[in-house]
Amino acid sequence: MRPPTFLLVTLLAATLLPVGQRSASASCAAPTVADADDLVLRRGATVQIDGVGFVDGCQDTGSCTISWGCSRCDHGPEPLTLRDLTLRLRSDGRTWALGVADARSGPGDLGAVTWTVDVPQRVAVGRAVLRPERGQPVVVRVR
Repeated sequence: MRPPTFLLVTLLAATLLPVGQRSASASCAAPTVADADDLVLRRGATVQIDGVGFVDGCQDTGSCTISWGCSRCDHGPEPLTLRDLTLRLRSDGRTWALGVADARSGPGDLGAVTWTVDVPQRVAVGRAVLRPERGQPVVVRVR
């Protein structure tokens, strides 16, 4: 085989062979209360508390294969939204179940949840911990 023919065959083979890409590294955040740093609860008030990331599963990894004329990506199964999520408030050695809500499943809203709750009148003023079921606890202030 002459060098130009060999070069042409090599380039053609490289073009037709599938090319794999590296998988992405996992980075889905754990479920948590949104904007917790600014959250101040007032005793006896009705408040809405938002959460994000309340899904079972994560689609931030996967792999794509590209070959002549087509490509295919596999990101794994769709995440499922969590249901019946209880939000608890812990303060001064006592725990209150504030409310239960389901995570939403709409586009752009996947895993978002909103609890509408009444802050107990008897909760101690000062620091308290909000603990969403299957989520990260966060420190809040009570007034």
